[in-house]
Amino acid sequence: MKNHAVFRIPDPTTDQTNVQAGSSAPDWDHVPFDVGCARCGHDLRGRIDPICPACGLTFDWTDAVPIERLICAHCDYHLYGLQDMRCPECGIAFTWEEALAEYHRRRQPWFEFRWRDRPIRSLLTTWRGAMWPGTFWRSIDIHSPPHIGRLLAQVAISLAIVILGVPVWLGLLEWVSTVFLNVLGMGV
Repeated sequence: MKNHAVFRIPDPTTDQTNVQAGSSAPDWDHVPFDVGCARCGHDLRGRIDPICPACGLTFDWTDAVPIERLICAHCDYHLYGLQDMRCPECGIAFTWEEALAEYHRRRQPWFEFRWRDRPIRSLLTTWRGAMWPGTFWRSIDIHSPPHIGRLLAQVAISLAIVILGVPVWLGLLEWVSTVFLNVLGMGV
């Protein structure tokens, strides 16, 4: 197998991962990347039990080897079973590392990761998440590199909404109060 990407399974002691002891092992003939333990880095290729033999970490195979959930970042074509490093749907070349990164990007609800496919929903989710910083920061993967451009775009959008929204909101409140006072006959 060429061009292996190394994927470390999520560590349930640090990640918010549901561990399912009954998950079945992947079909290793269709897994084109290496799978390492999140805690100790031990190679897990070929294993059947979802337990690291070196450190005893228990995990879920569906999170450790998301081969059936990997899709093309450009056209959303499922990449399961492909031998060629080119998407048959759109023709874009990819690496398994990029496909794994896309899978993890789509698992995050925050604007920094979902601005392309869910811009408004992810912006609102990020604002809501910022209200509870402890929960927000626990959900961020420490190994995920920050996307400075996307974060700056989020700040710019937020500032624009506040700067433009406050005068509109104040004008709307004044208009509603004027209409309400006129209805009551107390208008000036």
